[in-house]
Amino acid sequence: MPYTHSHGGHRQRLRRRFSENPGSLEDHELIELLLFYAIPQKDTNALAHDLLNRFGSVSALVNADPEEIRQVPGMGETSSQLLPVLLEVFRRYLSERFTLTPGAYDPGRLGVRYLPYFLGMRDEQVLAIALDEKGKEKGTRIIGEGDFNSSVINTSVLNSFVVRHHPCSIVLAHNHPSGVALPSESDMVTTDLLAGFLQECGSALLDHLIFDGKGDFVSLGADGQLQGRNRYYYRVSQRPAEVPGGVDFSVHRTRLTMEILTKKQIPQDFS
Repeated sequence: MPYTHSHGGHRQRLRRRFSENPGSLEDHELIELLLFYAIPQKDTNALAHDLLNRFGSVSALVNADPEEIRQVPGMGETSSQLLPVLLEVFRRYLSERFTLTPGAYDPGRLGVRYLPYFLGMRDEQVLAIALDEKGKEKGTRIIGEGDFNSSVINTSVLNSFVVRHHPCSIVLAHNHPSGVALPSESDMVTTDLLAGFLQECGSALLDHLIFDGKGDFVSLGADGQLQGRNRYYYRVSQRPAEVPGGVDFSVHRTRLTMEILTKKQIPQDFS
């Protein structure tokens, strides 16, 4: 007699529900279904509840360190890696979804393009993005990595990046793992120093984008005012997609005022 385990019927029903209406699944059922593919012969319902109780939400669970996930009883090496893999797939999907077409530089468009890259990132990372005279991307390169609070920028790497791509301009992008995109004084100073460095390399620093890792970002050079301290805060929100199954976003911006920078408050009034 062939072996059948008692959860087979339940798994089939859950898979069928997902196929017919993915939105009908509760959070724990979605995690339970995902775990089917890493844990083939075990009831994953209780484990899904344990994971959500421990981390608090689906997004917190997906963003969690695999080592922390592995500490939950019932999670092994393979199942703990499943969620980070899912996050990376999601990042790449969104990055490809928002590939830019050439045109005049728009911080909002470029910010939405690179926003997925920094989602859930736990350490600070700095990217250099090379643009040609028409605003088309010529390449990207990591030029700095660090811990939760700071990163060290390698100017020799940045110089070789410029030599390789001969960009008309460079946009820097980095994340604040603290979850607050507002620029620090160090960010301001670094921006000015790198603007001078790139000028010596034969390029120009067009903008510096700072991401909070959750969906919002700041542009330090919107409207071509990198040296004029014309700072804007961009808030990104999802909107109904025109194409079924698609993903669309609305981008709202407001000017950063000295009051906002001093109080470290995120603006609520968007125009």
